[in-house]
Amino acid sequence: MRQLTQPEHYNDLSPAIAQSVNAKVQELQAWDLPLGQLAQMWLVEDSDTLQSIEQATGQPLSHDWCGNHLSQSSFAPPWDVLHRHKACWELVYVLSDDGFGWVLWIPIDHPCTELQQLCQRFAT
Repeated sequence: MRQLTQPEHYNDLSPAIAQSVNAKVQELQAWDLPLGQLAQMWLVEDSDTLQSIEQATGQPLSHDWCGNHLSQSSFAPPWDVLHRHKACWELVYVLSDDGFGWVLWIPIDHPCTELQQLCQRFAT
């Protein structure tokens, strides 16, 4: 995963993903706080898997807070938002009561089948 902390980090993104990231940045700027106080944004790269994302973030993807695996009907997504954009998925964890969170940008064409299935199943 690659952290997207500054606008220059978006230069090598596909135009459609950059557009989604920039729209989120503009949305967050309405709070009139530095972006780093509101969110950390991460691009999920081709080499990332469910397990490597969980390890890097410390947040569950394949299991919910009760330990249910995503293959179980009792699975309750542990993230707060999973939204499909034109070229990517936006997965959001709100981590604190003040609204601070992590935004993971997952390319629609990401090669990890398990991650794609998760996104397709739970996205709005």
